[in-house]
Amino acid sequence: MSRRRLMKPAFTTTHIAVMEQSILEAGPLSVMKKFDEAIRQKESDDGGCGGAAKVNYVDSFHYMTFDVIGELAFGQSFGMLQKGDLFALDGIKALNTLEYFKEVYVPLLSKYKELLVPSMIKKINRLKDFTKDVVAKRKKQTASNSNKSPSGVPQDILQVFINNTDQETKAKLKEKDLISELIVQLFGGTDTSSNTLSWTLFLLMVYPETYKKVCREIRSTFPDRSKPITYTEGLSKLPYLEAVIYESMRFLPTTSGRVGRKVPEQQGFELSTGQYLPPGTEVSVPIYSIHHDGALWKDHHVFIPERFLASEKEGNSVEDVVARKKNLMTFSTGVRVCPGRNLAMCEIFMTLANILRDYDFWLPEDMVEFGPDVIDDETGEPRIIPGFLGITYTPRYSERDGWICVKHNVASSQ
Repeated sequence: MSRRRLMKPAFTTTHIAVMEQSILEAGPLSVMKKFDEAIRQKESDDGGCGGAAKVNYVDSFHYMTFDVIGELAFGQSFGMLQKGDLFALDGIKALNTLEYFKEVYVPLLSKYKELLVPSMIKKINRLKDFTKDVVAKRKKQTASNSNKSPSGVPQDILQVFINNTDQETKAKLKEKDLISELIVQLFGGTDTSSNTLSWTLFLLMVYPETYKKVCREIRSTFPDRSKPITYTEGLSKLPYLEAVIYESMRFLPTTSGRVGRKVPEQQGFELSTGQYLPPGTEVSVPIYSIHHDGALWKDHHVFIPERFLASEKEGNSVEDVVARKKNLMTFSTGVRVCPGRNLAMCEIFMTLANILRDYDFWLPEDMVEFGPDVIDDETGEPRIIPGFLGITYTPRYSERDGWICVKHNVASSQ
């Protein structure tokens, strides 16, 4: 069964709309509870917030995205934000580490991994056992509701994976493959979204005029803070926020590494330039380089959301914006485009819309190495906190650089 065919129904715009309330509750509303708790308790260590709360937004967004995938693909939040239960994150970290060492020490790890890395194996097994239990419980629930209304079973990613059959063979996923696919969701559906949220909020802090502009749009369009802003309602009404997200993904793409493909072993391939690539050659696309190609992006080193805003004032036609969006490689492109892109955009958009309306943010005063007036000598633009490029591009020192001051927005608009 094609994995892509299996996943596609779970991530259509129609199905994302069905899951929107679950995404909202496990994601934006949950992280806002965490911010509210910090504000109530004044969790500031006098670290430059003037008595306001100080929160680690990098960790908060990371835990939030795990909880969202937990809710959608495992039938329940992992409780990372509210309970601090990090077993799923620990399991994924162990899997990542084990895969890395397998490449270096394949013979040893293949034969003696239980003896050499018992703590990692224990964490991985706990995640696998949890996933097996989730699948068993949902299948039992599905069976008990087979003759009843389908409303008795959540219509989430987990249910789509259980229900889906291959159109050609009519076969369902075997249990081991189902478990594997669910765990894959933790790889693909967490870091990418959380990193984009973290980079976007940081960029807004060092580009204050952009921050003020996007807050004005959100707060004037949705002044009633008793009603959460949904993706369905907000997307068409908040064009500048959408432009901020696109520009953040261009400026600091979380998928900045190589996207590799191999030339087929049967025959080589000749590029349009005439260069011949022998069979087996690995070809990769440098996403960061494309996003900072001066031929595609004027002032590529500057954070300018307006480039994704169609308006006569900005000198951008609708066709210009469409073309620029096509030049973004954050979710890849073509037949290999990321199947979870609709979910990621929904999660990122709703999170930013709601927190930027309900809270005021600023960098701590003791964060002296970064800020709107701390200029990078090479670019002439504000310095960016260091990043680390692994599977994704993430803030390198979240325990040092991932802090932000937060308080409730007391004004109805700004």
